[in-house]
Amino acid sequence: MLNAPPLPRASFLKAAFPHTCREAAFFYARHGLPVFPVNGKVPYPRTRGFHEATTDAEQISWWWRRWPEANVAIPTGSPSGWTVLDIDGRHDGFASLRHLQAMLQHRLLDLHQAPYAVLATRIAHTGSGRHLVFRSPDSRLRCTVQFAGLPGIDLRGEGGYIVVPPSLHPNGRHYRWHSFAPIAPFPSLLLDLVRQRERFRRLALARSHPALSAPSQQPASTRGAQSITPDDWLARALQRARVGTRHTCALWLACRLIQQARLTPAQAEPYLRAYAARVPGGGHDYPVSDALRCLSWAHAQLS
Repeated sequence: MLNAPPLPRASFLKAAFPHTCREAAFFYARHGLPVFPVNGKVPYPRTRGFHEATTDAEQISWWWRRWPEANVAIPTGSPSGWTVLDIDGRHDGFASLRHLQAMLQHRLLDLHQAPYAVLATRIAHTGSGRHLVFRSPDSRLRCTVQFAGLPGIDLRGEGGYIVVPPSLHPNGRHYRWHSFAPIAPFPSLLLDLVRQRERFRRLALARSHPALSAPSQQPASTRGAQSITPDDWLARALQRARVGTRHTCALWLACRLIQQARLTPAQAEPYLRAYAARVPGGGHDYPVSDALRCLSWAHAQLS
């Protein structure tokens, strides 16, 4: 795990956090986080942006004398030890975040682990979304648009930066810390998603260039899973589902139908509709549209 700079306790941070960007820049720098000024969300002309980020008080003072209205930004990746999930509510980011949470809970079910809040960490409100701030993993992650193929979620890692509180968003809202919880390590389950996407990319490359790929034998575990019928997968999903895990189990079912049962989306759709109709509701129906959204995601990721 990369060593993030020492950070103040949550209670201290909440009580002492500055109200101006200039003072916030000094505050972040005192706690080991390099900063630089931005005009709205972009670096000022004739500056090198995050490449010039520093904790030097004299340089910070010079910047804010020159641009007193500047917002404050922090580079992501190794300079700060931060890796950030950037959730953009204008581009379905919150819906994608719910899908991501369901994917992670689905993975925990597969691993026979008890559910827990995988994405619990320090959170900032942005002008139109959220920043989920994690400690960077040992394997340095590059910036990625549509993390895990999800619209409205970008990964800010090596070579990136985020605008931080109390900066002013172009829409007139101030960035603010929503949660002063400790900054959690980047979840291993998210790293698994990164590696899975890389495997998909390599597989797609191999398919487009057959000469580059060697024939591989199908694993016995996969052959065994293919002997389970779609009706069996549906029954298992319904058996697993409880109020609070219905979306997770819908995603689990969609993945099994696409990956193990080898169904097309058209063939799998009746099973997702049946799931939505029969899953326990606890007084609230499970929307068919949510089940079909799970199917669309599973097809996009696994086909």
